[in-house]
Amino acid sequence: MEHELEWLLLGKAATQTYGLVLDTLIHQTVPISDELWYWNDVLSSYRLTGLYSLQTSPLRLYNWSRSVLHEVQQRRGAVMVEGWGQFYDLVKTVVRDRNVADMQKRVSTPLALIKKEVREKRSHLEQAKMQNASGIGYLLSNAFNDET
Repeated sequence: MEHELEWLLLGKAATQTYGLVLDTLIHQTVPISDELWYWNDVLSSYRLTGLYSLQTSPLRLYNWSRSVLHEVQQRRGAVMVEGWGQFYDLVKTVVRDRNVADMQKRVSTPLALIKKEVREKRSHLEQAKMQNASGIGYLLSNAFNDET
């Protein structure tokens, strides 16, 4: 009788664990689907793509400024800068060089670049959704399988 109770307790613990894992995977999949709908809407509308671009422009400006400052600091180490005039000239040089390099890299329009970024975000979400779906499928097909 004690042996049967142990198996019953073990079965209940395994079932509850199985249920919690499934519940977690399902609850993670729903927000991913919602986000995928959002990114699909952004991609399908020029207005929403422009709005996304406008919303993220402060972050883009911050990242660009940070990279310029980093490059200025690297060049400043190689060239001694004395005074604000030389520092300003160095910043102008870095910005000009960066703009030329960016123009060569970015032959397409800014809108196309934003759409590419949105597609990448959507692709990452689709991968996460597929991983969750695979996990759910694996659990459903292999849990409590008698063939083990």
